[in-house]
Amino acid sequence: MNTHAERARRLLAQGHGPEMNRLAIELGLVTPEADAETVKRRLRNWLDNNGGRYFWMIQDGRAAFDIDRSSVLEALGEVSETEARRVFHRDWADKDGTLVRYRIGGRTLLDPKIIETA
Repeated sequence: MNTHAERARRLLAQGHGPEMNRLAIELGLVTPEADAETVKRRLRNWLDNNGGRYFWMIQDGRAAFDIDRSSVLEALGEVSETEARRVFHRDWADKDGTLVRYRIGGRTLLDPKIIETA
């Protein structure tokens, strides 16, 4: 696992501090003059794109148009994107499936993103 991602997760859970500033500067996200809210926001964005935790699902074809009304065909869980794509192509691509990635936020699945459709 990405050690920067582990550090970012731990620091965001603890709250703002000098170590969070050092990590954000080390990653090139902010300058030393940045305020606390900017540091947190940019670190969260970086974590979402580079080290976030994702839950993968295969949903029916309606997901491409209306994610809230689509049915879950298979919940893959926290697997790698490579594994999720492999399962999608092997089992669901010819059956009108849609590969959807959710960001894990605590105990909630957030921000569904359509990765691939059949």
